[in-house]
Amino acid sequence: MFWFERQSYKDFHAALLDEVIKRNDDENIKWEDTSYNNDTTGSIGVNICNDTETYVQLYAFETEKDAKIEGFDRYMVIVLVDGAESYSDEYNNRDEAIKDAIVQAKKLNSEYIPNVI
Repeated sequence: MFWFERQSYKDFHAALLDEVIKRNDDENIKWEDTSYNNDTTGSIGVNICNDTETYVQLYAFETEKDAKIEGFDRYMVIVLVDGAESYSDEYNNRDEAIKDAIVQAKKLNSEYIPNVI
């Protein structure tokens, strides 16, 4: 069974999204489910600019075992700016990962200027 088919993962993912939304104090930042079934795990994120692929994603494995199988820590924060990775970090601590994801989203939202011709 794939991660996205397990009810336990769906519940874990929904709780993570709810927690990040509650902790986010910037009404201009909208967190949403950004999971794709071909990723190794699900994610939530903030899309800053569709046209330039600029966004922040927080990937989260349901268990440490799942993360270790894939060779990652349990949580990953990844920032893409104009389609290129500009920041990433991994965490085993949920609280630290959420804090970093929110900080990165605020930073990107306030500093990003689209490079669109």
